Amino acid sequence: MHSESDRFKLVHEEVSNLAYEGTSLRDRIVERLFKKIQSSEVLKYRFVVPASLYLRGELLCEDITELSDFQFTQADLLDLLLKDFLHNIRQSPDHHAVFRELMARDKRPAVLRTYTGQEVLLNQGVKRMKEITCPIKRRAGLRVEVFLADLSELYEDANYSVEDILQLLYCDFIESYRTGQIRNVVKSIISKLEKGI
Repeated sequence: MHSESDRFKLVHEEVSNLAYEGTSLRDRIVERLFKKIQSSEVLKYRFVVPASLYLRGELLCEDITELSDFQFTQADLLDLLLKDFLHNIRQSPDHHAVFRELMARDKRPAVLRTYTGQEVLLNQGVKRMKEITCPIKRRAGLRVEVFLADLSELYEDANYSVEDILQLLYCDFIESYRTGQIRNVVKSIISKLEKGI
């Protein structure tokens, strides 16, 4: 469980930056330059998934790489999933509907981190977990944080962080792919890649 200041770090930084106004021309130029550099920053988010889901994701990425002209990785897959999530938020700004959808799609395993740092799946004993590192542009991370901050004001139990959303999207997608609930995944992803989406 993350504290609010940890979950919404980017939001707090942006609000602080907006509150500061340089008085001299030099201060304003430095501030503008800093904002430009900051907006292009790429942040790394980390989360864990069961190794069995990770393996399926790796094989899916290999299939896409073999059938296309793209070197497709797990980070690329997460980038597509996050873009779809942000697109859906823009198209349907109904926080209540999105929250219900997140709850329904939450197929993440219940994970407990022991004092030794070992990941334990609750009710299933110790299973192998794999950490995924996902680079995301700061602006995309900020958009997710702003949405999650709004959501946390509406629902007490909406304690999601950006990492939680990435983990949820990944686990839901791979589980749906594994069980055949979504079809033509490889073809659909290659089509998006060719269109530059």
